Amino acid sequence: VRVISPDVGGGFGVKAQAYPEEVACALAALALRRPVRWIEDRREHFVASHHSREHLHDATLHYTDDGQITALDAELWVDMGAYSVFPWTATMDTGMAMGILPGPYRFTGYSVVGHPTCTNKTPYGAYRGVSRPAACFTIERLVDWMARDLGRDRLEIRRQNLVTNTDYPWTNAGGLVYDGGSLVESLDTMREWIGYDDLTTRLADDRRMGRLRGLGLAVFTEQTAHTTEEFKKRGVPIVFGYETAALRLDSTGHLTISASIHSHGQGLETTLAQFVGDTLGLPLERIKVVFGDTDQVPYGAGTFASRSAVLAGGASRLAAADLREKLARIAGHILEAAPDDLVFDNDGVGIAGVPDSSISLGELCRITYQRPDLLPPGEVPILEAVRTYDAAPGTGTFTNAVHAAVIEADPGTGAITVEDYWVVEDCGRMINPMVVEGQIHGGVAQGIGTALFEEMVYDDDGQLLTTTYMDYLLPTSQDIPFIHTRHLETPSPDTEGGIKGMGEGGAIAPAAVIAGALEDALSNLGPVWVNRVPLTPERVLGHIDDASAQNGGT
Repeated sequence: VRVISPDVGGGFGVKAQAYPEEVACALAALALRRPVRWIEDRREHFVASHHSREHLHDATLHYTDDGQITALDAELWVDMGAYSVFPWTATMDTGMAMGILPGPYRFTGYSVVGHPTCTNKTPYGAYRGVSRPAACFTIERLVDWMARDLGRDRLEIRRQNLVTNTDYPWTNAGGLVYDGGSLVESLDTMREWIGYDDLTTRLADDRRMGRLRGLGLAVFTEQTAHTTEEFKKRGVPIVFGYETAALRLDSTGHLTISASIHSHGQGLETTLAQFVGDTLGLPLERIKVVFGDTDQVPYGAGTFASRSAVLAGGASRLAAADLREKLARIAGHILEAAPDDLVFDNDGVGIAGVPDSSISLGELCRITYQRPDLLPPGEVPILEAVRTYDAAPGTGTFTNAVHAAVIEADPGTGAITVEDYWVVEDCGRMINPMVVEGQIHGGVAQGIGTALFEEMVYDDDGQLLTTTYMDYLLPTSQDIPFIHTRHLETPSPDTEGGIKGMGEGGAIAPAAVIAGALEDALSNLGPVWVNRVPLTPERVLGHIDDASAQNGGT
């Protein structure tokens, strides 16, 4: 069987499951001996693909009078729909939420029960962030309420409880091992950057003048690049973990990377080319990346779970290092120098500290293929390398971030306007800052959709009501504020090149941030507990009414 997957646009999760129609089309094509195309309309897609993010959490946070978190008790229900999806099983979201629910906080007492719940709804599938937006929402809501109960500042109470640099590697209460990060530094960066103290004072002044403006913030860790060991523990039918890269230099010095992953918007063509180009001193225009054809690429697991840069990137780096070692032997033989004395730069190989001693990479490749008589004795005249990479055994590598936002709620309509949004992100070593920025911006936009708009609504008879974009609302450019970003870089000690994943991080925190901002915006009216999203105008008006009622209706 040959599978060809051209550029497919975005992924975000709905393409990470196998669908019955795909099998039916293949069987029909075999039976008819002709191409078969299957097309679904928008309503069919809403009803028959997959849904996500329906969590109900009952959680209690335990803490001391001085604000130290000691334990968390939680019971989770996750609507898995009518049946399990292949290849993830019905435990996917529930199990991941149970592991990451303790978040970035330093405590060890933890009791959790998870219920993947079967209903008559559309089956549950992966969606950007898988379980982490719900887990972040719960723990960050609890920390906000702890601060309110103790009369403490929300930022300070978080800082007191965060995992610190000296704690790494930190095994969280759910059993996940955080390899490294910068939680406290990220929070301190956010505080200074947004002028936290002055900003909270200005917003309080606005509230006294009758405007419903508030600030929300959230801190989280993002599990990325899940290893073979991690997937084995989950009991999934296919154990993922590794990725493969095959590199080939031709006789003109042009290089082809055949990768087992596939790009659908992450800029992986550029990222993989940068990994290899940096190792070999090869300009990007001389590198071609091949995806999506099982006759041309090696076997691997694919693009999901913020794993491609870590695992496919790691495989590419290792294969490039193998090529570099071979090229160094050949160049050293030709230049009469030790391989360790050579440098790869500017599309050539030269002797360190000796000007005009270099040979171009193209010429080196030509000699390898066309003049094997000039090679070192026993050297094979082929410039190819294949490597497979699986990160160190464990629970993956962990990115961390702090998000903050200012919102204003309209007391007449219940509409929320997100005025400003800030992100401090630490995704390890950044390969391409432009790609990182794009991933954050896109993720935050999707997270705002989770916070304010997106909801699958069923009636009492189990019929899905939101089957058009008139009913299922998405954020538009008018709903997305300017997203400010800053970066810290804490390389992972456990991955090739210190790389961490970050493709899902932008989508994790916005719901928690905006819920906290709404509570802050309504704080002059009275205390409210925002514990559900999306924050539709109807629900916001309900919170305004609840806050006003507690304050005598004013």
